[in-house]
Amino acid sequence: MRLITRDSLTPRPWKNGGGLTRQIACFPPDSDLGSFDWRISMAEVAQDGAFSRFEGADRRLYILEGAGLELRFGAHGLRQLQAGEHIDFPGEAEVHGRLLDGAVTDLSIMVQRDRQRAYFKKVSVNGSTALDLPWETAALFVCSGRITMKDPAVVANRFDTVMLDARHARTLSISGSAEVLLVGLDPVG
Repeated sequence: MRLITRDSLTPRPWKNGGGLTRQIACFPPDSDLGSFDWRISMAEVAQDGAFSRFEGADRRLYILEGAGLELRFGAHGLRQLQAGEHIDFPGEAEVHGRLLDGAVTDLSIMVQRDRQRAYFKKVSVNGSTALDLPWETAALFVCSGRITMKDPAVVANRFDTVMLDARHARTLSISGSAEVLLVGLDPVG
């Protein structure tokens, strides 16, 4: 189990240079933006512009905070997202974002579709709960509030992530008051 706090994340330029991203985790651990099997990151979108393209990747984008974002997919397809909403799209898609009213922060989960699958579950924690973890790797991202775990002792606050791999138990007991996103990651086949 590994706690990754928001404050520990280093901002880096987007692949296309149009904004800043903070990588939470990736696999393989030393991979770059062109060689990952999966990648989880947060980005700050402070201006309108094109999204970076990732050939062969499936993407899920969550708006975490801010008024929202309008996404245009090529010549057609327009979708507005507000905080708490998400969208799935292929990484090679031509996507242009327009801010609705000021900067937004988003969470991005990308998997190379021929190598990995991602599974998602939003969980409301109010007291104690047990989460099933049937995947090789799992990430527990705290969207709001705070969660705690006892073994080992971990406290995760808003925008912190707890990473778990196959060496850990298949059930995780957590407590607190929070909205969390559980991401499961498994190799294809």
